Amino acid sequence: MHNYILQIIFLLLLLSSLLIIIRSLYRKILVCYQSKISGKITVYKNSSGEVFLALNGFVQSVDPRLSKAKNTYWEFISQKVLNLALNKNSFNVLILGLGGNTIPAILSSNPRIRQTIVEIDKYIIKAARNFFDLDKLPNYQLIQADVYKLMDDKYQYNPLNKKTFDVVIVDLFIGTIDNVSPQSSDTNFINQIITYLKPSGTIIFNRPNVNCDMHDVNLKIMEQLKILFQITEIVYIEDSNRYKNSVILAQARR
Repeated sequence: MHNYILQIIFLLLLLSSLLIIIRSLYRKILVCYQSKISGKITVYKNSSGEVFLALNGFVQSVDPRLSKAKNTYWEFISQKVLNLALNKNSFNVLILGLGGNTIPAILSSNPRIRQTIVEIDKYIIKAARNFFDLDKLPNYQLIQADVYKLMDDKYQYNPLNKKTFDVVIVDLFIGTIDNVSPQSSDTNFINQIITYLKPSGTIIFNRPNVNCDMHDVNLKIMEQLKILFQITEIVYIEDSNRYKNSVILAQARR
């Protein structure tokens, strides 16, 4: 009798474990786009109702209202900007790279923050509008353009012309194993970005930190910024989602 009860308990525990595993693997595909720029763009929902944006299988964004956005690099960056904007009557932020609207949505908790967002991929924009409430942002401008051409002033009309910002966030992920374009760490590109920053402003780079090569590139960016700015910081974040990122911050140009 005792062995029979133990067997039932064991089977119940095994069944419970299997249900947890099945639930964790559950994904409902909401939409899938094939982009010439970003590759395969997928929006899916897990068993907890949380919505994700993935590029070629790599998660780029989550719904900021749900638990997966908590204690992440998205929240860390957003909180830094919200702190800088505190008690300011107006505050202008330039975000290079939209993703699934995670950071802009968190920043929208302060309606005095004016957000200018640059994104090249029409399908990313479409996904952000349809599944991540992009158009509910209270105070934003969306520019569909190639960031590198825009910074290099190669458009006949540059919508950023003569504008300067309190914060520039560089969040240019591309959905590959390293998740970021080599151009985003180029010295000329960084110098071009800085021209859009106010003298006392802050630039924030969100960078993957998935291997030694990426770690070395991030340190090189940090060394470049030390020459150009009075205050610099690099923060390594590995969150509960197992995403590993380096957030590089620099403030007050020399």
